[in-house]
Amino acid sequence: MLAMIVRRIGEPKASLADSFVQNSVYSYYGAPILGTIGNVIAYSRRRRASTPSILVNWSTGIRAFVSRSATTYFTTSAVGGGRIYLSSANCGEFNALDEAIGRVLGGWALPSRE
Repeated sequence: MLAMIVRRIGEPKASLADSFVQNSVYSYYGAPILGTIGNVIAYSRRRRASTPSILVNWSTGIRAFVSRSATTYFTTSAVGGGRIYLSSANCGEFNALDEAIGRVLGGWALPSRE
């Protein structure tokens, strides 16, 4: 569950359920990232530093799930210009995702000598 809190008073405003979590135990490694289109991007499911997971995109305006990534990722993402940039769980691949729908727009692999 993603909790939205009113910052100036510290009280809950809303919560968004993660429909991809299949158990009641939730262990989260990472931090939600504020997007540029009124959204929050966060990893789904239980995960540790060495466990990849899908990214889920929630709209804070309609308080609902919007999209999810088709593949898994390890790293903290960077967001800008309508894109999410991060390293794929497939070692050595860097992806750019469409921020609104989570689709991979491009991927770059490290040269074999790296």
